[in-house]
Amino acid sequence: MRILMLVELFYLGGIGVVSSFVPPHSIDDPGLRRQERLPLMTSKRKSPVNDHGDDVPVMDREEEGPDDDVCYNRRGFFRRVAGSTVASWMATGSSLSPVLGVPSAQARGLVSFPCTAPLLNVYHLMRAGESLLEEIDIWSTNPLFLTNREAALSEKGVQQAQAASRILEAADINPSVIKYSLAASAVDTAMVIRDELKVGQNRLVPEFTFMDPRAIGKWDMMSMAETFPAVVALDELEAGKDGRGARPPPNTDGTPQDTLADQAIRLRQVMSILETQFSGDNIVLVFPDGSSPALLSAMIAGIPYNKAHVLEFAPGEIRLDVTMAPTLKLYETKLQENAQQYKALVEEGKAELNRLRSMNDEDLISKKDVLIEQERVEIEEEYRRKENARMAKEESERQQRQNRLQEMERTRLRSRGIQVDDSTPVEEPSLPPLVIGGAFAAYAVVALSQAGQDTGRDPRRSNSTNAVLTTPGGSGLSGGVILNTTSTRSGPTPMAEGSLFADMLDEYQVPTSSIYGDTPLYDTPKKSVDDRKGDARKAMQDYMDQDDGSDAWLQAMASIIDEDDEDSIFESDIEETNSFGKVNGSSEKL
Repeated sequence: MRILMLVELFYLGGIGVVSSFVPPHSIDDPGLRRQERLPLMTSKRKSPVNDHGDDVPVMDREEEGPDDDVCYNRRGFFRRVAGSTVASWMATGSSLSPVLGVPSAQARGLVSFPCTAPLLNVYHLMRAGESLLEEIDIWSTNPLFLTNREAALSEKGVQQAQAASRILEAADINPSVIKYSLAASAVDTAMVIRDELKVGQNRLVPEFTFMDPRAIGKWDMMSMAETFPAVVALDELEAGKDGRGARPPPNTDGTPQDTLADQAIRLRQVMSILETQFSGDNIVLVFPDGSSPALLSAMIAGIPYNKAHVLEFAPGEIRLDVTMAPTLKLYETKLQENAQQYKALVEEGKAELNRLRSMNDEDLISKKDVLIEQERVEIEEEYRRKENARMAKEESERQQRQNRLQEMERTRLRSRGIQVDDSTPVEEPSLPPLVIGGAFAAYAVVALSQAGQDTGRDPRRSNSTNAVLTTPGGSGLSGGVILNTTSTRSGPTPMAEGSLFADMLDEYQVPTSSIYGDTPLYDTPKKSVDDRKGDARKAMQDYMDQDDGSDAWLQAMASIIDEDDEDSIFESDIEETNSFGKVNGSSEKL
């Protein structure tokens, strides 16, 4: 009110200053308005002339009387009005508006705290229900992660929000506005109240910034049971009445480090917006934490900011019609009833605060990171368990297949008249039959291809063999494997040392007899390593000496080039002949 009166006073003074630049002519005489205005600094001004040519006397400032200045100029009028108004204001302290006949302005600006005068709206403060992170004892304050669904309401939090809705319903309060933070738990709580009280969606108003919880910097995402007492002790010891101290340690992930004063600025902004935007409404404010509504209550009641934690809200708690008087009464009650618990909380927080401050940055690991690491270890253990179970299953299936093969082999031997006990193990081939068959098939292909290259050689060197191959130990699937090959070749096909088939021949020695016949696979003795290397080099040289068609291709290209040369020579001869004929014809005409 005092500010408004000062503004009005300056307004009157400004009018007086402006009026000093206007000449003291009678505004009713059009002839006087057309006259040239004289400088204001002169003490004696020339008298203006009216339409009839008569001089109009103008009194000097020294000659003006207190009752005559109103008749001849505006400056005296405004001096008299301003002087009488200031005197009246100084005497009574009332507003200057009645003097001018203008009503006082009703617009509101920033809300002043403490709120000694009634607010335009009725405010019901509430903390959101328990979130999933709070359920596992994680304190999340980073604004970037507030909307994550990992911070949504837990089942217990939904029940707490429903209980708060029943409190509003029992008090016959149907909120016209539900202002809520964009934190996931606050959004869910607002939706529960909407559904329980059948509030229209148009009454739900989100708040994007000013209702965010106080960010605690480096202590973000740590255990709430351990960190919250440290924050309470920090504010109690260092924040001060205005909350400008007690700043948490900085963090490198973008989490702010707010003091109570920083949070109070945001709360002042949201209250000023609501007081300007609405009037006469029942407004429910849903905060994601308990410190924000407690600090707002302390601001309304004029309680020191460092004592705001006395009014801390529990998850899902709602307080109706928060004003100055009820809040002061509640504050006194909590101090009397919970004095010992609050003192114990502060003492516990001091010890925890000293511990946190003594730790290095590398040792301050968020509880969320610890839980993520535990989850990773559990996933790896689960994967190893499943992998071991899979390998055990495969081993069991392999053993079952081996037992079936053993039984089949016993049955085969019994069918051949060989007495075999069920407990007697039967030797199995070290390589599967398909592998052996595939290796011999590859050798047969190589032998046939070599035979095709040796066509036309001495037929007396051709031979036909019935090869019998037995596995080590003298037993196989049928007592031996027979390979019938007929080829024309100059000897055994050279094989490089270390090849698959050469190794197989080293392992599976050629038998001299079998139950199917006495013809061996090879009738020549086994060659030494040096001999086989020589055969391999000779085979490679023979392959390189073979005609691969390159000579024929070069001859064809040479013939094409020769033909092109002949054509070009022929064409040049024809051109010379034609040119010679033209020359002769022209000479004859001459």
